[in-house]
Amino acid sequence: YGYQKDSDNKNKLVVDVYAAGIVKEIYRMKLSGMSQTAIANALNKQGVLSPMEYKHSLGIRIQDNFKTHEQAEWSAMSVKRILENEVYTGTLVQGKTSITARDEKNRIHKPEDDWVITKDAHEPLIDRELYQIQQHLIRQLFQQILQPEQ
Repeated sequence: YGYQKDSDNKNKLVVDVYAAGIVKEIYRMKLSGMSQTAIANALNKQGVLSPMEYKHSLGIRIQDNFKTHEQAEWSAMSVKRILENEVYTGTLVQGKTSITARDEKNRIHKPEDDWVITKDAHEPLIDRELYQIQQHLIRQLFQQILQPEQ
């Protein structure tokens, strides 16, 4: 979400102007102090298509076994995925998982040292420093939830 495959080179990502604007707005809302749930609710209220519905509108068909409504809506989890995805800084991260030779459905999560990370692989939507600040804020909030005041 926020990028499309380049029509001339399917291995390259190019900015999807509409979706990129939504990604930037999500970061702006989060940094202004909104929760992921509040962001999702605001996007739904504004009638912004969720990532899956947006892909459907472009003619991209995606199977989703968890769809419970006629039209998929934004959720706190979809907002969280965008906020935590390093791809928006122009960095491509590949090789996080592998599949076993016997069973393609079982994925093995690889250690971070084995990932293939390519910085400046495509145009960033979010400044790397802004992304790092956002990740720091998310970690701080998560720690506060796990360690309530004694």
